[in-house]
Amino acid sequence: MQNQSPVSIAAQRAADHLRRHSDVFVQNGPGMMSADHRSEHSRKIEACADEMAASRSYAEFESALQKAHRLGAYPYNADVSQVAFADFFAD
Repeated sequence: MQNQSPVSIAAQRAADHLRRHSDVFVQNGPGMMSADHRSEHSRKIEACADEMAASRSYAEFESALQKAHRLGAYPYNADVSQVAFADFFAD
Protein backbone atom coordinates (compact mmCIF):
# COMPACT_ATOMS: atom_id res chain seq x y z
CA MET A 1 0.00 0.00 0.00
CA GLN A 2 2.99 2.28 -0.23
CA ASN A 3 2.44 5.48 -2.19
CA GLN A 4 -1.31 4.98 -2.18
CA SER A 5 -3.46 7.97 -1.36
CA PRO A 6 -6.04 7.66 1.41
CA VAL A 7 -8.72 7.94 -1.27
CA SER A 8 -7.37 5.00 -3.29
CA ILE A 9 -7.18 2.90 -0.12
CA ALA A 10 -10.77 3.74 0.80
CA ALA A 11 -11.93 3.23 -2.79
CA GLN A 12 -10.77 -0.41 -2.76
CA ARG A 13 -13.90 -1.56 -0.95
CA ALA A 14 -16.29 0.06 -3.44
CA ALA A 15 -14.17 -1.17 -6.36
CA ASP A 16 -14.06 -4.72 -4.99
CA HIS A 17 -17.84 -4.71 -4.63
CA LEU A 18 -18.27 -3.71 -8.27
CA ARG A 19 -15.80 -6.37 -9.42
CA ARG A 20 -17.50 -9.12 -7.41
CA HIS A 21 -20.94 -8.11 -8.68
CA SER A 22 -20.15 -6.88 -12.18
CA ASP A 23 -22.72 -9.29 -13.58
CA VAL A 24 -25.51 -7.68 -11.53
CA PHE A 25 -26.67 -4.35 -12.90
CA VAL A 26 -29.78 -2.32 -13.63
CA GLN A 27 -30.98 -2.59 -17.19
CA ASN A 28 -33.38 -0.20 -18.88
CA GLY A 29 -35.74 -1.43 -21.56
CA PRO A 30 -37.43 -4.66 -22.55
CA GLY A 31 -35.71 -7.95 -23.16
CA MET A 32 -32.50 -9.55 -22.04
CA MET A 33 -29.00 -8.83 -23.27
CA SER A 34 -27.26 -11.50 -25.28
CA ALA A 35 -24.54 -13.41 -23.42
CA ASP A 36 -21.81 -11.62 -25.39
CA HIS A 37 -23.32 -8.19 -24.73
CA ARG A 38 -23.75 -9.04 -21.03
CA SER A 39 -20.09 -10.11 -20.76
CA GLU A 40 -18.93 -6.90 -22.43
CA HIS A 41 -21.12 -4.86 -20.10
CA SER A 42 -19.59 -6.64 -17.08
CA ARG A 43 -16.09 -5.87 -18.38
CA LYS A 44 -17.01 -2.17 -18.64
CA ILE A 45 -18.18 -2.23 -15.01
CA GLU A 46 -14.91 -3.90 -13.99
CA ALA A 47 -13.00 -1.17 -15.84
CA CYS A 48 -14.90 1.42 -13.77
CA ALA A 49 -13.90 -0.50 -10.64
CA ASP A 50 -10.24 -0.34 -11.72
CA GLU A 51 -10.61 3.40 -12.27
CA MET A 52 -12.14 3.79 -8.81
CA ALA A 53 -9.34 1.86 -7.16
CA ALA A 54 -6.73 4.04 -8.85
CA SER A 55 -8.42 7.31 -7.82
CA ARG A 56 -6.23 9.74 -5.93
CA SER A 57 -9.01 12.24 -5.15
CA TYR A 58 -12.74 12.13 -4.62
CA ALA A 59 -13.24 13.98 -7.92
CA GLU A 60 -11.49 11.13 -9.79
CA PHE A 61 -13.49 8.57 -7.81
CA GLU A 62 -16.73 10.43 -8.55
CA SER A 63 -15.98 10.39 -12.28
CA ALA A 64 -15.59 6.60 -12.22
CA LEU A 65 -18.67 6.28 -10.00
CA GLN A 66 -20.78 8.22 -12.50
CA LYS A 67 -19.59 5.91 -15.30
CA ALA A 68 -20.59 2.90 -13.18
CA HIS A 69 -23.99 4.45 -12.53
CA ARG A 70 -24.53 4.96 -16.27
CA LEU A 71 -23.81 1.24 -16.65
CA GLY A 72 -26.37 0.41 -13.95
CA ALA A 73 -23.83 -0.56 -11.26
CA TYR A 74 -24.00 0.85 -7.74
CA PRO A 75 -21.58 0.23 -4.87
CA TYR A 76 -22.85 0.56 -1.32
CA ASN A 77 -23.48 4.14 -0.18
CA ALA A 78 -21.42 3.55 2.97
CA ASP A 79 -18.39 2.62 0.84
CA VAL A 80 -18.79 5.78 -1.25
CA SER A 81 -19.05 7.84 1.94
CA GLN A 82 -15.79 6.36 3.21
CA VAL A 83 -14.04 7.61 0.09
CA ALA A 84 -15.46 11.10 0.60
CA PHE A 85 -14.29 11.10 4.24
CA ALA A 86 -10.84 9.88 3.21
CA ASP A 87 -10.55 12.76 0.76
CA PHE A 88 -11.84 15.30 3.28
CA PHE A 89 -9.42 14.22 6.01
CA ALA A 90 -6.40 13.59 3.76
CA ASP A 91 -3.37 15.76 4.46
